[in-house]
Amino acid sequence: MRHTVNHKARIKRALVRRGGIKNYTPTEGVAKSWFTILNRALFENKLKPVDIKIKRLRGCIGQLHMDWDGRYSRRGTCDQSKLPYHNPTFGYKIELNHRYKTWKDFLETLAHEMVHQYQVEIQRDPYANHNKNFYAWREKFARYGMGLTL
Repeated sequence: MRHTVNHKARIKRALVRRGGIKNYTPTEGVAKSWFTILNRALFENKLKPVDIKIKRLRGCIGQLHMDWDGRYSRRGTCDQSKLPYHNPTFGYKIELNHRYKTWKDFLETLAHEMVHQYQVEIQRDPYANHNKNFYAWREKFARYGMGLTL
């Protein structure tokens, strides 16, 4: 319990100190560090560490990249109702944009993608999209001073 409280305070302090930093350019090391902090605080350390890539993304500022069977499958090209959780080659990674308007936008985007990871990994949600499982996190995010945005 105390461990979570410390991470909650750390997140809130960071949002006050860094939240307004403009034109933020994250690094993979910083993203991985914040993944660990958010995992402990928001997700009770239930998420497995994943590869996080910083890259130029078009049309989004972050995404959970799914690897169904050793090859990338774009959304809508496979039957999502039959996610191969049993398949040892099934995996995913988080991809984040190379630039954000503010540091807070970066942190909220990382946490947003972690919710999708939680949907797949813990809840076994066959769609892992912006549904009731996703929006159930809105109140918890608010307690930390973050928004659950799209």
